[in-house]
Amino acid sequence: MKPAELVIGQYYFAAGCYIGWDDKLKVPIEYDNKVPMIKVFIYIGRNLGVHAEMNVIGDNHPNDMYYFQDPESYLRDGPKISFSTNDRAKVTAFAEDQLSAIIDTALLVERLILIKHGVGKS
Repeated sequence: MKPAELVIGQYYFAAGCYIGWDDKLKVPIEYDNKVPMIKVFIYIGRNLGVHAEMNVIGDNHPNDMYYFQDPESYLRDGPKISFSTNDRAKVTAFAEDQLSAIIDTALLVERLILIKHGVGKS
């Protein structure tokens, strides 16, 4: 997603396929039978907190960070505007260069069709 396309309060997804881990070789393993992995996020805004305390996606931590909350806490408590260390599992911050991992419903459907036909990204 592009920052201008994000809507506060809207749900988005991160989707891929489960992979395994070879403990002996210390490398990821892709399974032939691709099983979709979908994570749901609700966008709560830009530059809301100190990203050192949050789950940050992306190596570069520029000034602009985009914050997403897990649906369970969002529906129960509303958007998290202030953060504590207890919020680590509830809020994830993405750097702008990592927003391509966030997709909307239409792209989720496309990605699931690709996975079903064996050409999905992991």
